[in-house]
Amino acid sequence: METGQAVVFSAAAKIRDTLIGVVARVLEDEGIRLVDSTLFLKPLGLKRECLRDARRTHGGRHIAYGLGVARLISSMTLGKPW
Repeated sequence: METGQAVVFSAAAKIRDTLIGVVARVLEDEGIRLVDSTLFLKPLGLKRECLRDARRTHGGRHIAYGLGVARLISSMTLGKPW
């Protein structure tokens, strides 16, 4: 990536983060408490040891299947406002 593009993408990311922060503060000022968007997913995630053991014992078949399912779900617009 060219340096100019990197600067533009970096600036855009900072502007987006700033806008999100402003909206979050306004909502909190109105009494709306925001929570981490991954709050309910974290307990369902696998620990690093589980992945290591699964690769060794199952030859990665379950991981390959799960990755395929995850890619399919991530291609959908579930929960995305845009």
